[in-house]
Amino acid sequence: MIFKSKDQSMEIETKLLRDSKFFNVPDSPTDRHQNTDFIKNHGLIIVGYSPGMTGFKNILSTAKDKQIPIIIYAAQGAITQGGDDSKLISSYSYHSICNVPLRLVNDVFTILSTFPHRGK
Repeated sequence: MIFKSKDQSMEIETKLLRDSKFFNVPDSPTDRHQNTDFIKNHGLIIVGYSPGMTGFKNILSTAKDKQIPIIIYAAQGAITQGGDDSKLISSYSYHSICNVPLRLVNDVFTILSTFPHRGK
């Protein structure tokens, strides 16, 4: 499942993931953090992050509760080291942070290829 902040489109990134034909990305990115209620059998959560993102804590908490790896896709410098969001992210071992589209595709491939699916 792909979440995004209201000021990000994630269109290019979603298209890259779909066009690779390696991944099943059935839903469009959502800026509604309440959609965490629909995470059932997902192998990965991607967050198009920006500082002050509504529902970020809820999304990360859901990933932790369901033991689903999470990729934080953030513009370079968007996550302040030592800030509240940085501390939240660091509290979950199954996370990756990236900031360019090709790295996102690489991280998705690597995580889904090597991490045991734990979606509950």
